[in-house]
This record gives sequence, C-alpha cells and structure tokens, in this order.
Amino acid sequence: MGTSSVASRIFALSLILGLAVCAWISPIDQKAGDSLDDGLARAFVTFATARGLNSAISVAQGTEVTAGVGMSATFSVGQVLDPINDLVEQFSDLMLLATVSFGVQQVLLVMGQHPVIKILLTALLLVWAIWCLRGRSSPPWLHGLLTLLLMARFAIPLASLGTDVVFRLFLEQEYAASELALSDAATSIRDMTPDLSPAPDDEEAGAPGEKGRLEQYWDQLKGAAQGLDLTDRFETLKRNAGDTVDNVVRLIVVFLLQTLVIPLAILWGLYAIARTVVNSTTRAAMRRLDDSGT
Repeated sequence: MGTSSVASRIFALSLILGLAVCAWISPIDQKAGDSLDDGLARAFVTFATARGLNSAISVAQGTEVTAGVGMSATFSVGQVLDPINDLVEQFSDLMLLATVSFGVQQVLLVMGQHPVIKILLTALLLVWAIWCLRGRSSPPWLHGLLTLLLMARFAIPLASLGTDVVFRLFLEQEYAASELALSDAATSIRDMTPDLSPAPDDEEAGAPGEKGRLEQYWDQLKGAAQGLDLTDRFETLKRNAGDTVDNVVRLIVVFLLQTLVIPLAILWGLYAIARTVVNSTTRAAMRRLDDSGT
C-alpha cells in the first residue's frame, strides 16, 4: 500500500469521524442561535419604528400651516410627507418579512438539531465510509442524500454565523445610525404636528375695537414672528423628510443583505463545498482501488 493510499484513507476516515462528532456535538449551535435572536430583536425594533413613523405621518398629513402677516401662505404638511408615506408603508411590510425570515431560520436551526437528523446523518456517514474503504463507487442516491443531510444539519448554523460576522464588520454602524435617525424622525414629526397650527390668543377673541393701537401692532409683530418660526419649522420638516428617505433605503439594504443576499450566498457556497467533499473523497477511494489493483 503506497503512501498516497494511506494518506487518502486517513483523510477519509478523519473527515467522516469529524462530521459524525460535529453532528452530535456542534459548538456553533448556541452561537448561531444567539445571532438569530439578535437579528430577530433588531428586526422587531426596526419594524416597530417603521410602524410608529407611519402612524406619525398619517396624523401629520392632514395638518395645514398658515403663516405670514397681510398676505399669508398656507403650507400642507401632507405635501411634504406624502411622497415618503408609501415608502414607509412598504418598508414596514419588508421589516415584517425580515422578522419572519429570522423566525424561519430559528425553526430550521432547531430542526437540524433533532436527534432523527443526527441519527440519519451518522448512519449515512457510516455507509459512505464502508463504500470508500472498499474502494467502490458509492451510488448517486447516497451522494445526494448525504449532501442533503449535511446541509440540513450544518447549513443554517454556518449561514447564521457567517451573516452575523458580515453584519458586525460592515453593517452594524450603518444600521445603528439609520435606526436612530428614523426613530428621531418619527418623534420629530409627532412633536411638531400638534404645534403647527397655533391656537388663537384669548385677547384676539375680543372685539378689535377693545384693543389699543399699540396692542394691535404688538399682536401683528407676534404673529409675524410666529409665522417666520412656522415657516422655518416647515422647511426643517422638508429636510427631515429627505433624510428619512435616505435612512429608510439604507435600512432596506442592510436587512436585504442580512436576510436574503448573504444567507443565500453562504448556503450556495456550503452546498458546493459539501458536494465537492463527497465526490472528491469517493474519487480518491476509487483511485486507491485502481492503484492497489495495478
């Protein structure tokens, strides 16, 4: 028996033994569960923020602001907030789907840890080891079923950890900044809405003739100052609306990457690796048989 034959046999047995042990005692299961819990909590928080922002916009849309002295100008808050209202509604629906995605991953993680999956995977690994040690080509159904069980046991934990690593390295700061800005925008709109239409003063309720000329001038000055303040606040609201769109888009990108793009990319990579390992180990066993026969 040549050195390469011994090395390939040791490699095959070590791989099969390592997979069997990891199927029952996997150190990454708890960490994967914790990462999914953190992701689900972030999705819930952002979903609540989106619903709160949507509610604040709905209340503010019917508000009108009248400012100025003499020739007054009327501003409709709905004109500013209406373009982002549909975006926020779609964003809240997306966040609901993100929470569902994390919940599904949690269920799949628990299913992969079930004793039935572990027993079936261990049995198939034993059958695969027998075929490899005999130097015979294992049937295609064994390759497919073994790859499927390997994915069922290890794909979700590895994908969850990989996604969490990418989030911590590249997306966490952007998520925190955008989430905070979105929460502040909802609070700002909610706080500004009741004050946009000022209530008339008690003195203005009386007849104009009851006031002196100096008091009338003073009321006009106060009205002008208040009108300028409302105009400034309206312009601030317009700027905040633009910032809100930017923050919503950033959060959409973060959660699409975290719940769709990165997990699917990792799952595809793991599937390719699992098929490659199974097929290459089988080919190595066949080469060993050919060498020994020669």
